Amino acid sequence: MPRTSGYAVPILALALGHVFSNAVRTLPALAADVLARDLGLGAQGLAALTAVLPFAFALAMVPVGIGLDRFGVRRTALSLLATGMAGAVMAAAAPNAAVMLLAQVVLGIGCAGMLMGPMTYAARAVAPAKFSLWSGIILTFGNTGMLLSGSPLAWLVDWQGWRAGFWAMAALAAIAFAAVALTVHQPPPARREPRSLLQDAREVLAIAASPRLRPLMVFAFASFAVVLGVRGLWGGPWLMEVKGYSRIEAGHVLSGCALALVVAPVACGWIDRWLQRPVLLLAGSHLIVAGLILALLAGRGCRSASMRSSSC
Repeated sequence: MPRTSGYAVPILALALGHVFSNAVRTLPALAADVLARDLGLGAQGLAALTAVLPFAFALAMVPVGIGLDRFGVRRTALSLLATGMAGAVMAAAAPNAAVMLLAQVVLGIGCAGMLMGPMTYAARAVAPAKFSLWSGIILTFGNTGMLLSGSPLAWLVDWQGWRAGFWAMAALAAIAFAAVALTVHQPPPARREPRSLLQDAREVLAIAASPRLRPLMVFAFASFAVVLGVRGLWGGPWLMEVKGYSRIEAGHVLSGCALALVVAPVACGWIDRWLQRPVLLLAGSHLIVAGLILALLAGRGCRSASMRSSSC
């Protein structure tokens, strides 16, 4: 495909799907208490319920990769956005935990390619020298979804309840769907020879298991687990129930975490160019995060004066 300056708008339109994915995956952090109450779930049940989304997300990644290669970014992204929108509507209207469980599966499948879509488009449309810049822009823009699921979501949940949060996510998916439909026209890649779905699946899995990618897969596994664990569920209830923050105050704290995730892709790219030691940067940053989590757990300060005599 010829390189052209007209790729910015389609990439950002596709990245709106990544905004949706990050927002809907981290929504339970500030709605966990009311979500569990209305669906009749305990802490373990809520944790198991929310874990279904990333599990379905992971299982859908291989089919999504095949879809991007076979059908192109436009058709794959539109299908995933429609799926994500349906999952958000199901979650908003869920009368019980069983329906919410199904909604989490649908959401996980719909969110699976929201980062791969804009990255694939950029890889095919942007000059190689500019790809690293655009990959950082995609990550930065996509991580703003966690800003939406911070203070704004906390306010919305307090005002209208957790169902309104999922309705807002459905609206965001609809906006992303319209943006992709109107701006993305990249054709599917040309296929040199006919291949079966099984052959495509084997090729994708072989790439994922290649020796060069294994270390990165380990880092991604660890870092993604921390982000989803802290920002996706555990952070909100811990701040509200243990530290005595209100929902809005907890939203402010988690928005700070999201802001760091927005700034980090650009900052890490600059640090990597200056340091020129990517292994040290990856290992060192993960060790620092581990230390910060231990420090967070060791802290005994409480936001609420009435709770200072408790064990928090």
